[in-house]
Amino acid sequence: MLKEQPKIVPPKSNLQYTLDRIALIALVCFLVYFLIYWPGLPERVPVHFDGAGNPNSYGNKTTLLLLPLISLILFFVLTAINKRPDLFNYPVKITEENAERQYTLARNMVSGLNAALIIAFFFLAWKTGMLVQGKADGLGPWFLPVFLGITMGPVVIYMIMAFRK
Repeated sequence: MLKEQPKIVPPKSNLQYTLDRIALIALVCFLVYFLIYWPGLPERVPVHFDGAGNPNSYGNKTTLLLLPLISLILFFVLTAINKRPDLFNYPVKITEENAERQYTLARNMVSGLNAALIIAFFFLAWKTGMLVQGKADGLGPWFLPVFLGITMGPVVIYMIMAFRK
């Protein structure tokens, strides 16, 4: 059963505008990059990496199409759900008094997550392109911790701020 939460949509914060623009610009750059470099990729490319960032599985280059496709889907889905913060689940009870603040924080988190995921997928595609051109050895040992950090960062920051008065 859904909880009834105040149905307000606060105006976008400056942070949300900035994060939304970053996500859109990163997505456009990613798609342009992919269209430019796709024809030059060999048929077999790295499709999986170990924890240290070294390729450990190769497959058909069409597998790489998943990266921009997932990025496009994420961008549109996260942008759409961000229009209805009253439907989100929150770690605190939403009241008329705290709804605007909590909704703004949650929308900032979703926008941050959107930008972070698109940038991470763009980096993964770019690094894979560098690898097949012989300009890189792998993703590097910092890829996994940085990826986890930038994807979990917006969530952790939101959780901390959501409980502050």
